[in-house]
Amino acid sequence: MSLTTLLQNDLGDCDPALKKRFHREAKKLLRIVAKTMGLSTKDYDLRSNMAGPAVSGEITLHTENVYVQVSQTHIGNGNNILVRACDGRKDCTGKVNHWAPVTALSDIHQFIGYLKVVAKGLAIGQHWVDEQVRSDIAHDNANQIMSHEVEEVRRKYEYGDVEIDDFEGVIQLVANQHPLVSPAQMALF
Repeated sequence: MSLTTLLQNDLGDCDPALKKRFHREAKKLLRIVAKTMGLSTKDYDLRSNMAGPAVSGEITLHTENVYVQVSQTHIGNGNNILVRACDGRKDCTGKVNHWAPVTALSDIHQFIGYLKVVAKGLAIGQHWVDEQVRSDIAHDNANQIMSHEVEEVRRKYEYGDVEIDDFEGVIQLVANQHPLVSPAQMALF
């Protein structure tokens, strides 16, 4: 049963086995996120708080600069993932809360790009909007490449003369050719 399917149930008032399954599936997904980010198990904490019978509890991935928490919230819009920048693993309050739907985990690389812009304080808006997330990630990737070509296409994108696909394509092309920045380096925090 997928995390999305599990979240269609009221996990606060359900069979305890269903709630345990939710925690197990969320932890599995957050481990994949951490591994894809290139983190070893000593680089992050993964916590599960089952909480009481009235709520789902929460599952938290906590790195040195970002805090990701999955729970069943009732704030609307299906935003069950809380993401915020933090100052180390002892910082449990962090900075500004950002919200994403569980479906954001279906594209793990885009989700990690989102974590990166949130950790840097560059995310526009507090709720996941696909077009804005792509734009935020593209701008962050462009910032890592000092190139006339990228800056020219960025300007055209910001004025609406170029589509996001073209902006992302130029960034990727230049990153692949740039001797100082590899695509793997662009993915790092």
